[in-house]
Amino acid sequence: MIISRQVTAYHHARFKAAAQEFGRVDILSLANQGKFAEILSQQSEEGYTLQRLFPDMDSYRRAAAEGAVASEVTCQLDRLNPDVVAIAGWASAESYSALIWAIKRARGVVILSDSQAHDAKRNKVRDLIKGRIVRLCGAGLVAGRTHRDYLVKLGLPAERIRLGYDAVDNAHFAGGALTARKSEPECRARLNLPENYILASARFIPKKNLTSLLTGYARARQGLVAAPDLLIAGDGEQRLVLEAAARSLGIPGHVHLPGFFRYEDMPAVYGLSQGFVHVSLSEQWGLVVNEAAACGLPMILSRECGAASELLHEDRNGWSVEAENVDGLAVALRAMMSLSKEQRAEMGAISKSIVADWGPERFARELAHVASLAEASRNGRISLVDRVIIRLLSRKVIETVA
Repeated sequence: MIISRQVTAYHHARFKAAAQEFGRVDILSLANQGKFAEILSQQSEEGYTLQRLFPDMDSYRRAAAEGAVASEVTCQLDRLNPDVVAIAGWASAESYSALIWAIKRARGVVILSDSQAHDAKRNKVRDLIKGRIVRLCGAGLVAGRTHRDYLVKLGLPAERIRLGYDAVDNAHFAGGALTARKSEPECRARLNLPENYILASARFIPKKNLTSLLTGYARARQGLVAAPDLLIAGDGEQRLVLEAAARSLGIPGHVHLPGFFRYEDMPAVYGLSQGFVHVSLSEQWGLVVNEAAACGLPMILSRECGAASELLHEDRNGWSVEAENVDGLAVALRAMMSLSKEQRAEMGAISKSIVADWGPERFARELAHVASLAEASRNGRISLVDRVIIRLLSRKVIETVA
């Protein structure tokens, strides 16, 4: 069984692949609501069974505070009686409840994680508590090498950890991008896309570093006769800030903020762009990077972005920059703007080749591997200290995890 806060389009692709790998997978989803509705999966289960416990985040928060999440999760686990439980991280009522259930019944536990040591300022006490929770798990499936290093630091042996947690439906994005390129004029008109643009895709919040992106873009286009525009797909609390920044930089006519696109339309938005840029100040992974790579784009990524260490090969399919180095970002953007059509295609092909090994099939294959490790190392004991810690934490709702 896999326990997940919500089921997005990303989760659907992974769960579908897992069902093909295992034959049967049960999914327990706690709240059918995400930070933005566009990524919630609208597809029906394919090969996996899905049980949703609460209709939205408000219901989930109330249930967690009242201790009802624990009872609901326990009830479902008793009903389905899985051999192995995969929990998403160490900071949710459902993960704690499933962990207690599995240990009491000597079942295997896999922890799913995309946290890195440098994602946030670390607190020794918190990391000690995380370590106690992590060491109760039999194995881990993480995003990449930096995520594995953090799990090892917390106490899980490296040989019990596999990579490949953060995957998207590569075929959906690659196929959609190809289709859009074959019908480019009609697709641009339908989606109201500029003729030439570099793409970013993010929520408009401070950690996404979009004001620095605008500054770097303004510097990069200086002196160029026909520089591509900048299109930032998304929305959020900083929209007015970004609009004001574009005006103050003298580039309002070259910056497009169209809002969120539907999941079905995003492959075309990627596919018709000249490149992709994602320079967050902090990013555990960045699934938009997988999407851009699957669509065959050259990329500029901040080194703080977790996906950069796996999906970006310096100077081959893009460039990495320090998130707060606006001059460095401007240089990278200028290099991207200067690529010929043939160079963009060559770099994009390398991106596709790299991300091909980081798709849902890898997620499923590695999940099967760590599930067997967890099943072989079942832990039927939990200390009183750990039990008290988990009981105290299980009524808290933590929506930002690092």
